[in-house]
Amino acid sequence: MISATPQLPVLDVAPSAGLSEALRQASRGLYISLDAAPEADTREVDIKASLTALPLADASIGFILCSHVLEHIPDDLSAMTEIARVLHPDGACLIQVPRRRGTATDEDLSLTRPERLQRYGQADHVRRYGDDFESRLTKAGLRVGSTWYTRVLPRGLLTVIGVPADGELWVVTSGRDPLETYDPEAATHLLGLSMVAATQAMPSPSESISILRRSVRFLWKR
Repeated sequence: MISATPQLPVLDVAPSAGLSEALRQASRGLYISLDAAPEADTREVDIKASLTALPLADASIGFILCSHVLEHIPDDLSAMTEIARVLHPDGACLIQVPRRRGTATDEDLSLTRPERLQRYGQADHVRRYGDDFESRLTKAGLRVGSTWYTRVLPRGLLTVIGVPADGELWVVTSGRDPLETYDPEAATHLLGLSMVAATQAMPSPSESISILRRSVRFLWKR
């Protein structure tokens, strides 16, 4: 779907071990993995940097995968602003975060790790997003669209991998309408593989590559 030339790279933020190499191959080498603290779990990445201060040029990235990252970052506005800055106007970013509808975002940066575990369900989370999540993204200069897991993955698979059926997936852009940029079929493959990888239930390597090649096709001019 992206009409920009030349081809633009994929940015994989806090990549999963199983997905990283497959995505690198599927994107024909136009792939950048990034993490602020890869040594925490011996993760290998191309760039050690925070999402709040990306060492990347403006409008230089065609696609960003940001799966369950923002809830770990104290200054999430800076992270969202950086996403807006580095995304090409024809690019897109796929985002997953924990969000509870019917409430405002719950965050308290003064909490201890045990308190975060009790309040947010994970010791390294600093917030749980609420109804204002979309407005936080737009404040950073992003355009926002969303869909539900049940629209991109079968309920049976969601049950097997322990993902709530009412979970949401956001696609954001810095320029064009996100729903025009979003390719549901491609996102289905990428999101599905991302979720399965997170539960150590990866398909075979050959199947992974096949899925990802289809998934990232919308990063290039058709």
